[in-house]
Amino acid sequence: MKALILSMYKYPDGFAETVRMHYIAKLFQRNGYEVIIVARGECTEFKMKEYDGISYLSLRGSRNGRLNKLFDFIWFTKHIKHVINDNGPFDAILVMTIPTSTLIYVKRFAKEKRIMLLHDSVEWYSHEQFRFGRISLEYRKKEFWMKHLIDNGFKIIAISKYLEDYFKEKKMVVARIPVIMDVTGVSKNKKVFDSKITILYAGSPGKKDYLSIVIEGLALLESEELINIKLVVAGVTKEQLCKICGVDQQVIDRLGDSLQFLGRISRDKVIEALEFADFTVLLRSPTQRYAKAGFPTKVVESLASGTPVICNLTSDLSDYIKDKINGIIVSECTAESFAESLRRAEKLTFEERKAMCEEAHQSAVKYFDYRLYQSALAELIVKNKEG
Repeated sequence: MKALILSMYKYPDGFAETVRMHYIAKLFQRNGYEVIIVARGECTEFKMKEYDGISYLSLRGSRNGRLNKLFDFIWFTKHIKHVINDNGPFDAILVMTIPTSTLIYVKRFAKEKRIMLLHDSVEWYSHEQFRFGRISLEYRKKEFWMKHLIDNGFKIIAISKYLEDYFKEKKMVVARIPVIMDVTGVSKNKKVFDSKITILYAGSPGKKDYLSIVIEGLALLESEELINIKLVVAGVTKEQLCKICGVDQQVIDRLGDSLQFLGRISRDKVIEALEFADFTVLLRSPTQRYAKAGFPTKVVESLASGTPVICNLTSDLSDYIKDKINGIIVSECTAESFAESLRRAEKLTFEERKAMCEEAHQSAVKYFDYRLYQSALAELIVKNKEG
């Protein structure tokens, strides 16, 4: 049996979406499929390569520049046709993020050839995320996909209960698979100290993560409390924090040595920073659709590294994060509630914090290792459409 996975993301080196794509490919392998990934990583000169036992091909050309990237995008569907003809026949095609024109072609081709078609659904935007709201192109494209293009011709892999419920209401066949990774391959080498609590935020906040509330909550602490806490921010500089997140420069100045900026760093450097972190932090909207539909990859990466999470409960996190066991729950997405959570964390003994680190890793082993979901994919593959 043979499966084709299509994506516009970089592979094998890329973002959280790339990690998910790889381990879904591994799940197909464990269910007896030969897998080919077609994506847009570093140029492979349109030749097949292999990474961790997965065959892949990049449809990115050798030349850089905006015009060449535009041509790559325009010709993506044409190249997909050649890949299918040259490497098929395929028993299953899994669609991730691809151009709409490519999706329309793949739907028609799969129906004609009776190929099983699947979609990995990992997000659904909120209009509040975009400068022009509901008229933003990316927002309208996602709405069109979710409400019209992804129909009952697909079987669905849903990352959250919210998306699972949405597609089940449309009488579609769905399997829920949260963020997955090879947890056994993640380092949980902790280098934390009794003297001070280190909290790490790693990411690009944009309009998803409420980093401004984190900073404002930290600033509510008294001077004698701040002495014992340090927030390390990776992904943005101090200047970007002010510009993107709207944090007042005076607030940053008041925090002094309790706030450290690493700027944009590599994934390896983030992993290294996790080794020195007692906690990571993530605050998101409790009401906007993007937070309900998605599932924060950084929470799972944190748990896998043995680092508890200070967070409010969005998406399906209430199923996994337990207060003072593997995380600290922020009751409301406000600066005041976050400040109170910091005080609760600061009162923990060093032994209690170490125990939480171990519980965090065990949570990742129990819930997010990709091998746990082999049967979920197997059942999805063989399941017929619901009544």
